[in-house]
Amino acid sequence: MSAPAAPYLLQPRAPLLEARFTARFDRFISELTLADGTPIRAHCVNPGRMEGLVIPGAKAWVSKVPEESKRKLRYTLELLEADGRIVGANTVVPNWLAEQLLLAGVVPGLKRFRSLRAEVP
Repeated sequence: MSAPAAPYLLQPRAPLLEARFTARFDRFISELTLADGTPIRAHCVNPGRMEGLVIPGAKAWVSKVPEESKRKLRYTLELLEADGRIVGANTVVPNWLAEQLLLAGVVPGLKRFRSLRAEVP
């Protein structure tokens, strides 16, 4: 596995679209309004309560799933803003980011490793 160039780390996984949080129906479905006024439903990867973050009117960012995806919800809730802080809502991103940093060889003390596997039981 070859390491990607470090500038790759600066690229988001998918373009983010600004939105406003409206409601959360259950642990996995959020309703938002895109900046252009379009109401959408987005998959919320984080099954936790997210207390203090899921506030109607809060600024949020979503990503759109690829057109070829068979997923029912066409957006994913990525970030929420609360008290002037931007907080990650997608619990998949920290593992992805850690993997990219390791593959790029920029983590001191972890530049040489034999294998990389996520969440091994």
